[in-house]
Amino acid sequence: MEFRKAQTADIPELRSFYQEVCDHQKVDQYSPEWQWGVHPTEEMLRDAIDDPQKMLLIAVDSQRIAAAGALYTGDDQIYGQGHWQRNFPQSQVRVLHLFATRPQYRGHGLSRRFLLYILNQAKQNGGQAVHVDIVADNLPAQRSYERVGFQVSASLILNYSDTGPTPAKLMERDLTN
Repeated sequence: MEFRKAQTADIPELRSFYQEVCDHQKVDQYSPEWQWGVHPTEEMLRDAIDDPQKMLLIAVDSQRIAAAGALYTGDDQIYGQGHWQRNFPQSQVRVLHLFATRPQYRGHGLSRRFLLYILNQAKQNGGQAVHVDIVADNLPAQRSYERVGFQVSASLILNYSDTGPTPAKLMERDLTN
């Protein structure tokens, strides 16, 4: 398994990966309710590759993307203020978006290994904390993040652009410890 930054040449495989993840949500007990073309979109993927304030990271197994996630610099505006355990300058905060594992790779420890890689990349690129939001009832996602040191900072309603007001949890991983 190779962990690396995604490149423009990876877009066709990324599109296939996220389409499969979105389609599989129909049979998943827990899901973020993503819909390919609404969230995520190919434009989001290209932006995460091209924007210097972002990076799209992938886990590749024999030319096939097994997992992916994007790190953005600075908090998402929908989080509001005052929900974090520690206050870091926005230039030192990384937010994890679009984190997913291809269904056939789930349950084998890939998410943990890949999350540790993502945290390492965040730290190497000046991050002091990583923030992530999850749908409140997505307990498997919460457990995956907690296994690598994330803690729930707040439970609140987030107004997602694709699904509207949704009960969610904000999680934080302090990289300074």
